[in-house]
Amino acid sequence: MQTYRQIKETQLHVPRLGFGSAPIANLYSDIPEIHAVETIQYAIEVGINFIDTAPLYGAGLAEERIGVALQGIERDQYVIQTKVGRVIEPDGQVIYDYSQEGVLKSLESSLKRMKIDYVDTLLIHDPDVGAPSTQYIIEETFPALSKLKHNGVVKAIGVGINYPNMLLELIESTEFDCFLLAGRYTLLDQTALRALHTFKDKGISVFTGGVFNSGILATGTQSGVPLHFQYQIASQGIVERVQKIEAVCDKFSVDLPAAAIQFVAAHTAITSLIIGMENKEQINSALKFSQQYIPKEFWLELRERNLIDANAPLPTHSTSEPNAQD
Repeated sequence: MQTYRQIKETQLHVPRLGFGSAPIANLYSDIPEIHAVETIQYAIEVGINFIDTAPLYGAGLAEERIGVALQGIERDQYVIQTKVGRVIEPDGQVIYDYSQEGVLKSLESSLKRMKIDYVDTLLIHDPDVGAPSTQYIIEETFPALSKLKHNGVVKAIGVGINYPNMLLELIESTEFDCFLLAGRYTLLDQTALRALHTFKDKGISVFTGGVFNSGILATGTQSGVPLHFQYQIASQGIVERVQKIEAVCDKFSVDLPAAAIQFVAAHTAITSLIIGMENKEQINSALKFSQQYIPKEFWLELRERNLIDANAPLPTHSTSEPNAQD
């Protein structure tokens, strides 16, 4: 059973697990459109109705497939989040463009691909990578998003990014509703812990991506597949750290992906976990892992072995609810 949380002071409420659409745009393997469409529809059916996408994913393919999947589904049955900052050219090339004109062009194209009249949340995509400067985002990009929200074209605005440094700068002079932070608050990487406290104090809703750190926390180290961490082959140090976590998992009969999901969900600053899923089986697994019983002693042992930050909040539940500290 999914629980829902409000995005800042908006009227939007999103489930604790969100649907990351990059995989259904052939990120890891070629997926037939019919399977991608069925996966999106199934996610909505089981309550994972917060759909995160971007023009970058498959150069528009993810949004196109979402558009097909949403036909015939009432608009109030899902929450759509897409991004601006990259524009797809007619030849398929994806270019950075954080200008006000680029924002409007990107959003208009996204709406056409998804065959909808509006998106619920709109994020600036990877500004720390492609934007000229933080000041440019403040003076050029943010006002465009703010105007769209003021005019009712979108309901919430934010930033999607991999590292929190720029976000900490932006909150000093802008009013965002939400941030999507990928891969920096996980069972393996808690570098964003202090930033999360700041965002919570500011009342900003935080979505997390990369809960499995590009795969290694989903597959474990004994799966026989290439081990990826932050989109690269995992270093020996990372593999050894995961193996230490796996040893604690084995001791308490805990599935590694369950620990990965529930650790992130325990932080009260986090509104929703965006998990990339490419089929029904992965959706069912995510739901199962989010509800798996994990004893408190498991988390305490991870802390005692210095495998997680001593200041990271721990799940305290003894039932099948992934947001124990709510």
